[in-house]
Amino acid sequence: MQPEFYKTPSEKKPTIKTVAAAAGVSTATVSNAFNRPDQLSAEVRERVLNVAREIGYSGANPVARNLRRMSTNTVGFVYSESLEFGLNDPASQQFLQGIARALESRGLALLLLPYSATANSEMVRNAAVDGIILYSPPVNTPLIQVVRDRRLPAVFVDYPNRSDCTTVRVRDRAGAYSLAEHLLRLGHKRFGIISSRLTEDFREGLSDWSRLQHDFQYPGKERLIGYRQALEEANIDLNRQVRIFECKHSATSFGKRAIAAFLAAEFKPTAVIAFSDMLAIGAIEELKASGFKVPADVSVAGFDDVPEASRIEPPLTTVRQDSEEKGRRAAKFLLEILDGRGEGNRHSVLSAELIVRKSTAKAR
Repeated sequence: MQPEFYKTPSEKKPTIKTVAAAAGVSTATVSNAFNRPDQLSAEVRERVLNVAREIGYSGANPVARNLRRMSTNTVGFVYSESLEFGLNDPASQQFLQGIARALESRGLALLLLPYSATANSEMVRNAAVDGIILYSPPVNTPLIQVVRDRRLPAVFVDYPNRSDCTTVRVRDRAGAYSLAEHLLRLGHKRFGIISSRLTEDFREGLSDWSRLQHDFQYPGKERLIGYRQALEEANIDLNRQVRIFECKHSATSFGKRAIAAFLAAEFKPTAVIAFSDMLAIGAIEELKASGFKVPADVSVAGFDDVPEASRIEPPLTTVRQDSEEKGRRAAKFLLEILDGRGEGNRHSVLSAELIVRKSTAKAR
């Protein structure tokens, strides 16, 4: 037998007025029972809650309540790749941990939004969020105008400093320069560079320096500029002594494909520079599978210093960025804007530190 308060989906849902009438109290008392229990005696609150349970009322509709308050208690997060990739990428995981720790201390939720060149603007335009963090968006992203139209507090991460944006980024160019300089000091003359996407019209495979002229994602371009500056200062012929392989994602599988492409083109680098540690780890695995010793035959270096970098054999030389602190700082900026304690055009730049391990050695 069904209890009296059972309602089929077609029946009208009970409201705060229904509870008030059944309990013989005002609607304000019912509201206090759910939201401000300190305003009622324990006896009155328990009686109201019991009546609410009996008739199937669980509190005010959170969507309607948030609309009245003009707040959702939710922060949006736009990732520059698919969410599946982002949730598996170690550097992205560390970044999200930094955001989550900052938001949890304030009781705020995080809404994840994947990047899409066609649908992303509409997702951001319609997202029920109080503010938004954009992680490594394309440099010329239309999302800036969407954010401006909505007057939505926003923080752009791994994005160039602009007067109309609040940004958090890393000294990518300086970090890349120091890494290339390290390899040059070891006597290396032939370089294979495994890059992230250089342009919106991505094409996997061997690329050239001309694609550097196109803006896409800021960190990738900055790192390539840093590598190039160091190589040019050492009089390395960029067209003859350097090859670039452009990857869609920063995953080990792409690092393996890059090495295979270099070898198929009969280009054997003495040093491989990868835009991320995961690309570098893939490169090491493929070099070993192809009969090369790292670093005796080929030195390999990455960028990020994710936990896996120190675990692989040999441990990876890399550039350390504090991805978790980057996330925490982005969330801190956004919370300050939401609280009215910060302007919408501040900038924070984190350091990038060269970490030398055993995957790099003197060139033969």
